[in-house]
Amino acid sequence: MRKLIALALLVSLLALSLSGCAKKDTPAETAPPAATSNNTTEKSSVALKDLSLKEKEFLAELEPLHTKIEEAFKYFNAGKIDRSKLNNELSALKTDIDELNKKSKDYYSKHQISDEDKKNPVYSDGLKYGSKLRSIVGNTIQITTEGNRVVNLQKTDEKGNNVIETKNYDDNELKEYYSDKEKDYQQYLGKLKGALEKQ
Repeated sequence: MRKLIALALLVSLLALSLSGCAKKDTPAETAPPAATSNNTTEKSSVALKDLSLKEKEFLAELEPLHTKIEEAFKYFNAGKIDRSKLNNELSALKTDIDELNKKSKDYYSKHQISDEDKKNPVYSDGLKYGSKLRSIVGNTIQITTEGNRVVNLQKTDEKGNNVIETKNYDDNELKEYYSDKEKDYQQYLGKLKGALEKQ
């Protein structure tokens, strides 16, 4: 009986191994690979109303940061704090603005509005300024605390790439930079708030 079972197992194994070999000789039919989110990021369409709500959220996070920068520069311009104190106060905000910019970029990398909505004045004259406001705040913090990174088109490194240099602003240059950017900020803020009120 044992011999019979062993023989049956041997025959079964031999049959399986032969069928495995046969499968290797014949080409298998393969389906085309399914598109995955790893290959291309599919952006979902978003309505202007939804974009307005998201920009309102971003603005609610941005405004307190801007207020702290505004206060720090007010004291700096009046000579009540020195450059070191200004740098410390703005450095403390860097993590918050970096996180807000990341949230914003993540949102816009996954959502898009239609070309038609991009022509709508609510977007073209308002909502699009949200990203500009976040950039102004981020750049003001960076330039104040770390300097302005500038590509020097006259210099190249050993690989032939243009060299990026850091230009540190003196106090007067920094005050002038801030004054110009603050004017832009207020202008863009007015446009964004105007669009948010229409939604």
